Parts: sequence; structure tokens; C-alpha cells
Amino acid sequence: MALEAVLLPTGDLGPLPLERLAHPRCEATPHPGGLTQLALSGELPGDWTVRLTRALAARGISLVEGYARRFQGDLWISLLLLDPGYAAGPLPNFLALATEPWDSPIPSTPRLLDFDLAESAALGGSLRLEVHAWDAIGLLATVLERAGGAGLHPEELLLETEGECAFHSVVLRGAGGTAPAAGARRRLERELERLLG
Repeated sequence: MALEAVLLPTGDLGPLPLERLAHPRCEATPHPGGLTQLALSGELPGDWTVRLTRALAARGISLVEGYARRFQGDLWISLLLLDPGYAAGPLPNFLALATEPWDSPIPSTPRLLDFDLAESAALGGSLRLEVHAWDAIGLLATVLERAGGAGLHPEELLLETEGECAFHSVVLRGAGGTAPAAGARRRLERELERLLG
């Protein structure tokens, strides 16, 4: 998937009509190899990434690769490549999965190979989390839930899969884009250490 083909905003949006961007939009299109490309953008709930990834995991839908970024307020732009696998029936309403509350269980707890969590001065004190793991349905949902439990929320996501391995890079901040609270980094490190092995 050529993510660079999607014009993702960097920095100030300038004269773009934000009221037009704010309305949530969702487009799912077929992709070669039986995959589905999902473009999701607009004003989305603060925890939409957790809602969507939990709901996908509960349905046996795998995230193959993708990118998502919060660029102003609650405005997001994302492009995800999904593998519906053996999920039965038609594709779900992805926008509803991202915006409505779900109590979807994750099928199993994924295991991490390793991770790195570091403060980034270049990102204004945000934390950058890099995760290497065996590819598993529910991996991103598990990582994001652990981050949320430590008071950290994603600002940007980069997801890649190669063979049986997955690499996730997540920029994390406090609620509403604030600086991470003192102790949040160590709380998340403890949670992620429990997933190693």
C-alpha cells in the first residue's frame, strides 16, 4: 500500500476548510490479495483507535499495515490495510466500530518480542513506543489499552507487518494532546514488560 500517495497534512493546515474535514468519513475498498483498504478521517472520539482495534480483533480481522495521525483537536486521518481472513459475512460498519462503545473481548493476549519507549524532544516531549511482536490479531488493541491504562493516548500510529512479525510505532501523549504525566512512562513500561515472552 502506498501510504505516501495519501496527502497527509504535516504541521499547520493553513487555509484548509476544517469544518469540511471535521465530518467523519469512512471508505472501505477492495485491495489485491483479498485485503480491504480502510480510509477513515474526520473528528473522531479520543479513544476511537481502541474501539476500532478491539472490535476488529473480536471479529477476527487483522491489521496488516497502516498509518493514522491526529493533526488538530480531534481531527484524524488514517489509512489502514485489513485482512478479513475467515471472518464470516459482509464487512462491518467500520465507522460505527470506531465511534460507538463496544465491549469486545480480545481473543487472546499477544506476546511482545521487545519494545522501546522513549521521550522524544523532537516531538515536544511525547513518548515514542516501538513494539516488535509476532503478528497476532488484537496486538494493537492490547498495546493501546495498556497505554490508555497509563494515561497515554495515541497521536500517531505506524503499523507494518513482514512475514510473521509485526512492528508498531506509536507516538503517545496525555489526554487531549497534553504532555505525558509524570510516572506514565514507567507505568506503561511495567505493563508492556508483562507481555514479553
